[in-house]
Amino acid sequence: MRTVFVATSGVETAPLANGSVVYNLKTTKFIMLNPSANLVWSSLAKPHSEDDLVDLVCERYESVDAPAARQAVQYTLRELQKLELVASREGSTETGDSRPAATRAGTSDPEDGFAAPSVKVLDEEDLLKVFQITAAEISVASCWWGACSVGCP
Repeated sequence: MRTVFVATSGVETAPLANGSVVYNLKTTKFIMLNPSANLVWSSLAKPHSEDDLVDLVCERYESVDAPAARQAVQYTLRELQKLELVASREGSTETGDSRPAATRAGTSDPEDGFAAPSVKVLDEEDLLKVFQITAAEISVASCWWGACSVGCP
């Protein structure tokens, strides 16, 4: 048996053009993931081993070699586990993917879109910036959703 990783329950994801925002219902934290961290996160709907995820990063970002991909995956898994978004267990993957780890040589190439993974907890101001919502828009939106107590037009 080997260690596999899987997303925990009680997590909502909002995909964005440049990554995603994840909301953990248990911890009530919003977390911003850049595209490379999001690639790992979105793969964890099903259990995957670290090797599976390294292969995935190498396939998606052709210029990234296996050691750099492993470092990126390990960082992302560590951060996601700290934030209670990912759990690990001994088991097998459901995908049955037994391909060997990628051994592609190369370094990061900005043209293929790879950037070191970023996992950032957002405060309220950051969250509003991500979704580009102003205080006025929040007020109007609360009226649309029926939460307005003063009777909006």
